[in-house]
Amino acid sequence: MIAAPRLRVLEVVLGCGPVPWPATALVGRDRRAADPARTPGEHAVGAPVGVLARGGALGALSVRSSPIAPPGRTERSGAPDRSLWRLAAACTSAYLVGSIPVASLVARARGGADLGADGGTVSGSALYAREGFGALALAGCAELAKGAYGPLAAGGGLAGRALAAAAAIVGHNWSPWLGFSGGRGVSLVLGAGAACAPEVTAVVGLGLGMGRLVRQSGLGTFVGLAAVPLACAWRRQGALAGALMIAPVLAKRLVGNDGALPRHPAVLIARLLADRDEWPCGRAR
Repeated sequence: MIAAPRLRVLEVVLGCGPVPWPATALVGRDRRAADPARTPGEHAVGAPVGVLARGGALGALSVRSSPIAPPGRTERSGAPDRSLWRLAAACTSAYLVGSIPVASLVARARGGADLGADGGTVSGSALYAREGFGALALAGCAELAKGAYGPLAAGGGLAGRALAAAAAIVGHNWSPWLGFSGGRGVSLVLGAGAACAPEVTAVVGLGLGMGRLVRQSGLGTFVGLAAVPLACAWRRQGALAGALMIAPVLAKRLVGNDGALPRHPAVLIARLLADRDEWPCGRAR
């Protein structure tokens, strides 16, 4: 004969008996005012517990939201939240989209030579020098779209969207289709900023424009990039998001397409600030 305490447990499991008090911890707080049509037993334990009483203790496993479920995981299976999977998928796809060498493809489609064939950069400036403004405008629109894709696909918080944007910039700067070489990713930063933080586009565009006016595009772009975390600081996770977006650009400036840091400190500083191996005054490496 089954003892009385065990019988009560069996009744709860099968859903044919009252729910003991400890089961209320599994399903959350009392919601007595939520539904005035509940039975008296439900008023005693709350609406979720009433569901548990009708469905048994096994029904508690089907409750998706619980105060004891760890953040980012569902109570049913302990699997990561869907937002994490979405962010991972967005970063992966953003890297693949960013790796498409648009400038090189436009140059080849117009009958020009491969931009990186002679050791030059695969960038918008190189495309403009060879094919003119029309080709640059076409490739520029595509590059802006590449930068905007990651944040739009990721959604969620600003830091997550910036991480997806950084993945696209990494794919652009180290494209597997070009032997892990590529451009600098400034146009992708502009596109990513338009999608998630317009002040990023504003400060980088202003720095680039001012640099053009004084014929120091590299230095002006660096000033704009350095101002990104400060411009985003007023947002939640803004400084982190800004740092994530500009980090691949600054890293590519330092290592270039050869993938190696220069040994001379002066060259390292010149690359970081002016995006060249020598200062405009002519000091060589």
